[in-house]
Amino acid sequence: MQAQGNDEEQAAIVLGASCYAIAPAAAKNMMDTVDVFILDVREPNEFAGERIQGAVNIPIRDLPKRVGELPKGKPIIVYCKVGHRGSMAMMFLRGQGYNVQSISGGLDGWKNAGLPVVK
Repeated sequence: MQAQGNDEEQAAIVLGASCYAIAPAAAKNMMDTVDVFILDVREPNEFAGERIQGAVNIPIRDLPKRVGELPKGKPIIVYCKVGHRGSMAMMFLRGQGYNVQSISGGLDGWKNAGLPVVK
């Protein structure tokens, strides 16, 4: 019985994360029309290689101790490479009261949609 409960909890977490995912094209449109904070939660070496223009890098491992650097008054769009770390960061930040969405598919999804990156 315990294993089933864990599966249900995991499903709820995944469902919760997917409800706040934003498609890459919609994220780009939001970035172009609204004052948003773009958060890259990948490692610094990943960020140095390529990133979304205007993104700020706070690795997910540092996020709890650096959360005070994030603005409470504007929407946050978070991403990682494929979406896993971004979804975890999004759920953490939502729990802290932030208005945040995660780019579906992460930076890979962004690039697959033909959207620009800075190298």
